[in-house]
Amino acid sequence: MDVSSACEGSAVSSECVVELLETFFKCFYRAKADKKNEVIHKRCLHLLAADYRVEVIENRDGWLCAHYPTDVFILEAHLHSPSVRVARTEELRDLFSSARFARVRSRFVVPVLLYRNKNVCRSATLSTMIELYGRSGVDWLFTGRDGSNAIGAVPANARIQNEDDHAHGLPSADDHTLNRVRGQDVELLKRLGVTLICDLMVEKKKTKYGLTVSSSEKVDKASRYSDFHIASMPYPAWSGCSALHSHSPQETCKHPIPKLPAVELS
Repeated sequence: MDVSSACEGSAVSSECVVELLETFFKCFYRAKADKKNEVIHKRCLHLLAADYRVEVIENRDGWLCAHYPTDVFILEAHLHSPSVRVARTEELRDLFSSARFARVRSRFVVPVLLYRNKNVCRSATLSTMIELYGRSGVDWLFTGRDGSNAIGAVPANARIQNEDDHAHGLPSADDHTLNRVRGQDVELLKRLGVTLICDLMVEKKKTKYGLTVSSSEKVDKASRYSDFHIASMPYPAWSGCSALHSHSPQETCKHPIPKLPAVELS
């Protein structure tokens, strides 16, 4: 019997978990209509609905983000306390669309866990102008959608600059665009009730081929994220992982994993 067919029942069997892990290891995920993905999504929705009031935001063909599931599940409230609504899907749907270019590869801030009526979210690092315009161009090329509605109209004489240019007092036609996009990102964070940002970047900025492609909230020059507590906690512990580079793959498996201090969530 096909495992996928067996997983369409009401119960989640061990075979379903095995198939999920095999799919995770073997397949490169793309947000597109796929029979196997639909089965997995139905299982997840079935399990989440046992404890939460769940709403779905469609991400068909990756129109919001090609790296997120075709159905983004929003945990609006816990069934034990349905009156405490921690997320409003109708508001988040528009904010996801307008704030997605603020993060690398359009991996906008999205809630994934609900703990004590608080959202635990995930996202990529902040986009710089190079990534922002590049991602908008890719989005237009492959989907035919005009990204200017999300990032703001770009003047004809606009000059793509890195944030380092601002440190030297150079005028930029991109200031308005960056302020608008990151402002939408901040609005999304506040709408989700986020107060703590765990910064997992070791670097302050990530540079490729001499171009700064991503940045961190801790070095935002306009202090847009000053209303949030930013905890710099590189993942995994860099001091422990740097030691692994000098070992062969066989030795790496035997290398002890460094322990991180326990963090209690209030």
